[in-house]
Amino acid sequence: MGDIKAVLNGCEDYWTLQDRAAMPLLFKMTVCVDIRVVVPGAWVAFSYSSIYTPRPELGLEGDDEALYGWLLRVRHRFPIRLSSTQWHRVCLRRDVLRNSFSLEVDGKMVAERTVIAQAIPPSGSLWLGCRPRDQPPGAMQGEIELYLFRMWPDLGDHGLCEDGTVIGWNSQYWGVTSAKATQRDPRLLCDRRRLRRGPRAFQSVNSGVYSDTTPVARLFSPSFEVPSTTTTSSPLIATPVTQRSNQTSKVTGSPLLNCNISQLCSSKSAYFWMSISVNAKNGNKTEKDVHNLVSKAFGCKGDAAKKGTGLIDFCQSDRQLQSLQVNCSAKRNISETTCDVLLQLSYAVSACELQHAGVSALQQAGDQQIQATIIGEVERVGLEIICSQR
Repeated sequence: MGDIKAVLNGCEDYWTLQDRAAMPLLFKMTVCVDIRVVVPGAWVAFSYSSIYTPRPELGLEGDDEALYGWLLRVRHRFPIRLSSTQWHRVCLRRDVLRNSFSLEVDGKMVAERTVIAQAIPPSGSLWLGCRPRDQPPGAMQGEIELYLFRMWPDLGDHGLCEDGTVIGWNSQYWGVTSAKATQRDPRLLCDRRRLRRGPRAFQSVNSGVYSDTTPVARLFSPSFEVPSTTTTSSPLIATPVTQRSNQTSKVTGSPLLNCNISQLCSSKSAYFWMSISVNAKNGNKTEKDVHNLVSKAFGCKGDAAKKGTGLIDFCQSDRQLQSLQVNCSAKRNISETTCDVLLQLSYAVSACELQHAGVSALQQAGDQQIQATIIGEVERVGLEIICSQR
């Protein structure tokens, strides 16, 4: 399918991995896909989910503000924006034994995070594009084109047109919802007719002239915005405690890391992550208003703490609950959106207890102008886990 691209408009059209190509258990993996944002807005490049959970075990999304990588049902935000109408090659790399999760754009490593968790469960479902059930409420849907989705069971560098050994860009792997979700384009990089012409220079879809030996960093447009702080390894992580791995196998040639994960077992200063759905009347609320709502609900102050069923227990004996971060898909003019919330509790409780109390607290903190509800499960996570080579 060297001359075929996926054309994905919102959640109307998508591709699905066929049953004959089951996802195996991998302790190392590289996933790459070429992306072109045609119409700005929220978009989903791909999502992989096991049969046990509706949230992605692995996925890649984006909008006008950032890229988002999913790993084991936790969404990681990378403050990188892809330019519209340009092709970009985006890769996610996961190394279970080294506890790493990284993002690469156009051949350059732009972020690496420490994630202490197990391998991604096998035999799930893989979608290219947005599944209708996962359409974010209120967000303006973008339109994207995808090309060369490929997966390998390693962390190596692979050729521009090298097909994936686990999953490749081949018609035998994919099913398409409709004819309009696929399009033939002879200008694509790995069209066989183009490759047969030999090492002569050719015109890319980005209107630049390249040869077949051009490095990927030059072949794709550098028109993406990356703050300088994201080019180095970042210690900011969101690590589900329930996903911690006991894997002790050694990797030849790769140094093992010694990570201080004591905070994940501590009875004090526990961190929790949740996703919330927000509905606002008149569509004039901002992310700051959502932050204030969450602070009111979980800050052990006012009527929310007095009336919230179960929350009053968390507000006793110096069990102070503080909102650390609220990150919403929509930043302003909010009518409907989803937000990620990171909380810190000065005394550890079970995620189940916090979820039960949080449902009531958010209900009590809301008013006629803005309401929020928890989506899915609250998870205990680690923050700023530091690793060093042994």
